[in-house]
This record gives sequence, structure tokens and C-alpha cells, in this order.
Amino acid sequence: MITNEMKYDCSVQIPSSHHPYSNCIQDIFVTYLKWKKENYKNLFDDTWTFCFHEGSDWLDIDIYRDNFSQLYNSLYRQFGIALEFVYDFKDYKILLERMYQEFMNGNILGACVDVFYCPWTMEYQKKHNIHFILISGIQKDSVICCDPYSNLNVQYLPIDVFFTTAENMFFINYNKNVTICRRECMLKTIDEMFKNTNKDNDFEQMRKVADVLKNSDCVKDELKLYENVVMCPLLMRINNIGFGRKCFSIYLEEMCRYYPKLDITDIINSLDKIAEIWGRFNMKIAKYSMSGYRDTIMNKLADDIYSISIEEERLALNLKERIESFNDED
Repeated sequence: MITNEMKYDCSVQIPSSHHPYSNCIQDIFVTYLKWKKENYKNLFDDTWTFCFHEGSDWLDIDIYRDNFSQLYNSLYRQFGIALEFVYDFKDYKILLERMYQEFMNGNILGACVDVFYCPWTMEYQKKHNIHFILISGIQKDSVICCDPYSNLNVQYLPIDVFFTTAENMFFINYNKNVTICRRECMLKTIDEMFKNTNKDNDFEQMRKVADVLKNSDCVKDELKLYENVVMCPLLMRINNIGFGRKCFSIYLEEMCRYYPKLDITDIINSLDKIAEIWGRFNMKIAKYSMSGYRDTIMNKLADDIYSISIEEERLALNLKERIESFNDED
């Protein structure tokens, strides 16, 4: 059993901060950036995305194209934050020593854990799912956890449980002297949307999803696994896509404050409306379930996703044109 043999006892005070449109990994960095007195809204510069992972039994859609690499790139690009990941905990004594030194220096760590082993979560001892938290200290035989997504500051996870069940942990290296090229960041986000990922760009993947919905039972098959439709992970995946659009509109609002002459208010308003539409898709999924899986409802959802892909593509091209033609020196 892994214990705190050296009797390390040290912690850093950091208040959790849950953002209403963030997921758990975004929340830990929102909390961290607010703690560092940074403008956390710049973190949302790469949230208007869409990815469809083909080959799954379910409708595997996400706002992340390659796990969380685009988020990590945003952290470095916008704030000079580089993450050092640790996946192998066999040298836990060395890790505990380094963790202790980090806390003594006023730093905190991040970790990806399994909610099944986290006593403060609703999923504790019920189901397995990855969850991102901050580690802010060591006390007796526990690590001190800050869970921003749950809006909880000081929670305890036994050291033995942490080192035997966590997927990874990461040290946060922060260089506040990074030079930010805001215009380039906005253009990079849009260019990434039009790059081919899984053979198609983001909008083409949305249209591919529309086609799958009309010709596959993947949604029905996933819904049937859950007695209550609200427990189906598909709803969370759809929510994340809508929230991503809302986060990006918040980011664009920040860019308008930085560039007062950049006139994109209409695009921001359109993105807000699109975020609301994605949110309403969950009601259609619930209606589909309660109807006994009527094809007409699913076909209408497919048509809506196809239509919204056309509108999002138009907005992205419009935004790119305005940013490229905008002269911030005027």
C-alpha cells in the first residue's frame, strides 16, 4: 500500500471556479488562470470545432479533434503554459517528493482521475468515467483535490487510491512573458476548421453525421442502454458542442474589446443562436426516445444538423474575411 512515508504536509489555497459553458478539463484551467489573474476567456480561442470519430458503435462526436491537444496548444499559445505529463507512477516516492516541492513553491498540479474512485462525486462507486481535477496539496495519507467542475475546493483522495487509479498527472509550467498574436490566433482557429481531419473538415464531418443519423441505429442502440435518457453520454457530447460555440462567441467578444474597430457583432450573435440550437437537439433526442424511436424524428434532427453545418461554414468564412481585411492600425 502506498503511503505518505515522509509525512509531507503542505497545501496551496486555490478557489474553484466553474464556468457555465465549460467541461471539466476547461474548468481546471479557467480556475488556474483566474488564480494567476489572467484573462481566462482567451482559453476559448479554439472551441468552435467539431469532430466525428468514425468506426464506433455510438455517435462519437466531440469538440476535440485529437484528444485534448488543441486545448493544450491554446494554453501555450495564449499563456505560455506547457504541461509535463506523468503516466507511470511506479516511482511514486520520487513523485511525492517533487509534488511536495511544487506545493512549497506555491504551485499546483493537474490530474486525470476516474470518478468511480472520487468520494465527492455522484458517480462514486457507480460508474467509471475520466474527470480532470487540480491537486493542491498533501495531507497525511491523502492528496488534496480541487474540483472546479463540481465547484468544490478541498476534497481528499487517499494517496494509494490516487497513484493506483489515476490515468495521469501533470505539472504546470507557466511562462507569463509569452507574446500573444491575437489576430493570428483567430485566423489559426478558422484555418484548422477547414483542414481535413479524418479525411473531412469540421463542416463536412457534421454533414457526415447527418447522413449517419439517417442510415444507422447508433443513437437508438446507445439510448437503449440507459433506463433514463438523461443519463446517456450522447447528451453530454451534444451539450459540449453547443457550449463550445458559446465559448467561442465569448472569446470573440474579448477580441472586440481588444480591437474596438473589429465589427463582428452579427457573427457573435449568430454563434449564440447556433449554440442554443445545439442545446435544443437534446430535447429532440429525448423526444426520439420517448416516441419509441420514430424515424421521422431522427430524420428531422439529421436535416437540422445538415442545415446548421451550412450556416456555421458560412459564418466561419465570413469571420475569416473580416479578420483578414481588418486593419488594427486604422
